[in-house]
Amino acid sequence: MKVTYYNTNHFSKNENTLKDALTSFCKRLEEEALPFSTLDFTNELIVSVEKMNSEIQHFNHMLLLGVGGSALGPQALQQSFAPQDRHPIYGDSENNSKKTNDKKQLWIADNVDTHFFSECLTALPPEETLVLVISKSGATLETIAQYFICKEWMQNKLPESWHEHFCVITDQNNGFLRSEVQQY
Repeated sequence: MKVTYYNTNHFSKNENTLKDALTSFCKRLEEEALPFSTLDFTNELIVSVEKMNSEIQHFNHMLLLGVGGSALGPQALQQSFAPQDRHPIYGDSENNSKKTNDKKQLWIADNVDTHFFSECLTALPPEETLVLVISKSGATLETIAQYFICKEWMQNKLPESWHEHFCVITDQNNGFLRSEVQQY
């Protein structure tokens, strides 16, 4: 990690104390691994993600349902690393449907805009779509509303295998989404 140090000749005593604390912290970051990379469950998480990766490779589209922090990280990564791969949002549904079959795409439904959500469900082929539902609490109203709509959409289109097209990231023990995970 590259760290920038600032000229502190004009800092007051309190500012120097703050500067010393920040400098010490930055030096530790340079010398040590980032804290999140050494968590107790990191290895278990890596194994789970690798297993899940092999189970979802056949999907060409991922529709992420989540608001706030559940969607902001994926949006930032998508816009930073693959801005050209952003899904078509509005416009001619016929053209959107043709575009969705070209390659794998991430669709992020981070609000309850009915026009956008309707466009997503019109353009996405359900048999090629994985719905990723993210709610830390398992009780986020907007995300659950989207989940109900997607659940009904998948049940109508794929009555026997709809539940195989969902992945849920939520609380281990509590919340509505946890009960859905346990049931399906």
